Amino acid sequence: MVREALAPAERMLWLGRPSPGVWSRRALGISLLGVIWCLVTLYGTLAILDFSLPRFKPFDWRIVLALGPFLFFLFGLLILAYPFWERLRSERTVYVLTDRRAVIFDYEWTRGSFRGDVEVKSFGPEKLKGRFHRIDPKGRGDIIFEQVTERDSDGDVVIKEQGFKGIRDVQDVDKLIEEL
Repeated sequence: MVREALAPAERMLWLGRPSPGVWSRRALGISLLGVIWCLVTLYGTLAILDFSLPRFKPFDWRIVLALGPFLFFLFGLLILAYPFWERLRSERTVYVLTDRRAVIFDYEWTRGSFRGDVEVKSFGPEKLKGRFHRIDPKGRGDIIFEQVTERDSDGDVVIKEQGFKGIRDVQDVDKLIEEL
């Protein structure tokens, strides 16, 4: 997949992937919301059932009423699984630095078919000059090439950062970019 996206004379200088642990840790805050969501909906389901298992009569409205909160509980389980989805996404995302540009093969599990799809994003030397980076004490972090400001469906302003995110050797890759 990577070779097909490169020009015939283009030379690859660096190939990398985001660290799965970094992306998973960044998703833990959302997972905390999933824990709270599940506890509240589980409590609601049990409250409808009078905190006891129903005795199955020919027809009991409590069981029908408990289906609503139970479906919300299942949605909470999906929220809990978000760090695992991000880990899967990081394992399928590839970063390439060539002698001409930086290329991101960004896997998104919500795009395309059930198994997701890969979007290829390319950044030439002019975009790479305005980059900035964030580095943690272990040398891991992000190199951001571009910030795109968009509006979401509610009209709120959202800033999306494009770049090599969650890589292990930020300073080494930054030096390679500087040489372009």
